[in-house]
Amino acid sequence: MAAQQLPHDERAAIDRYVRELDRLAEDLALLDREIAQDAIDDLAVNRLMTITGLNLAVAADIVAAIGDISRFDSRQKLVSYFGLNPRVRQSGLGAAHHGRISKIGRSHARAMLVEAAWAAAKAPGPLHAFFVRIRARRGHQVAAVAVARKPTVLCWHLLTKGEDYLWARPALVATRPAQCNFKLDMRNRRAAGADQPMPTTSKRCATVRC
Repeated sequence: MAAQQLPHDERAAIDRYVRELDRLAEDLALLDREIAQDAIDDLAVNRLMTITGLNLAVAADIVAAIGDISRFDSRQKLVSYFGLNPRVRQSGLGAAHHGRISKIGRSHARAMLVEAAWAAAKAPGPLHAFFVRIRARRGHQVAAVAVARKPTVLCWHLLTKGEDYLWARPALVATRPAQCNFKLDMRNRRAAGADQPMPTTSKRCATVRC
């Protein structure tokens, strides 16, 4: 954008927007560090992060939306809570017709699950294979929503049974505590205003996504 030749008024407008984006990015980084501080020792959040596609922010958001998992006595109820269940239209004893997802319930958590599904679709594993099968028949968008339902079901099983994801990727899971520690360290350095060298955590640990 800086290299583009623009009239003075358009250049001034773009500069204002860029400054606003920079400010929002700083606010988002602060929120990420606060979430990391609250979630770093949370067993449920760490357990959900073993699912491919779920990073710290998504796992923390899902745990916050669910609350006590005992509120949901079946995985179908949790799926419905996030609005990922298909609509069903049926009259009397006639055939049932299944449509698009209901989108009833926690819309923010549902949106994050769909974003996580896109990440899971790019990583090796059962969720990727499932995405490829659905995409071949129904297209990208339908496949992403279908994959988003899978982590929801997994969340119910893992939190209910107190188990980690069987198909977790060890190398990726191992970096996640480093991500949390990196964010907390950066927050402490900023709060203290100390002019200290950067932590030794590798750049990959700080930036890797699910």
